[in-house]
Amino acid sequence: MLQVSTKSRLAPGTGTGHRWQLDVTFKEDHMRARIGHSAENLATIKRMALNMLKQDGTEKRSLRRKRKLCSWRKDYLLKIIFGANFEI
Repeated sequence: MLQVSTKSRLAPGTGTGHRWQLDVTFKEDHMRARIGHSAENLATIKRMALNMLKQDGTEKRSLRRKRKLCSWRKDYLLKIIFGANFEI
C-alpha cells in the first residue's frame, strides 16, 4: 500500500536565501527582541524593508549599502519608501 506523506518539504536550499539576506543585511541573528510580539513585529518590518530595497533599480549597490544610503540620504530613503517616481 502506498502512503502519502502529509508533510510539506522544501527542496534543500530553498527558502534559506531570504533568511540569509536578512541575517547579512540586518544582522538578524544578533537581535535581542524577545518581549511580547516584538520579535515578530521587527521581523515583519525588516522583511518589508528588504523587499523595498530589492525592488530599487536606481542604485547598483549591495543591500547593505543601500540600507546605509537610506540612513545618509533622506531623498533616497523617500524614493525607497514611496517609489522611484517620487520627487521632493
